[in-house]
Amino acid sequence: MRAPLMATMSVALLASSANGASGVNRLEIVSLSNRADKLSAGDALIAVRVPVGRSLDEVTVTLNGADVTAALTPDDEEHALVGLITG
Repeated sequence: MRAPLMATMSVALLASSANGASGVNRLEIVSLSNRADKLSAGDALIAVRVPVGRSLDEVTVTLNGADVTAALTPDDEEHALVGLITG
């Protein structure tokens, strides 16, 4: 049996905006597989929603300090990165 997903996920927007309005660089991590408090077995299907006006390739996603960005696929229609993260 695998341990429940108990990891720290962080998302960074590589480019910053000195003149940006409040909330312009806000990213959102959404669990698509289940509610975040119900995840188990170490896997989570997630979407990282990126602010409009920012390129998806400006985003880096880390899990417990390891870069997991390559596990995510760009979804241009939703302007998000989507993928299965194991941790």
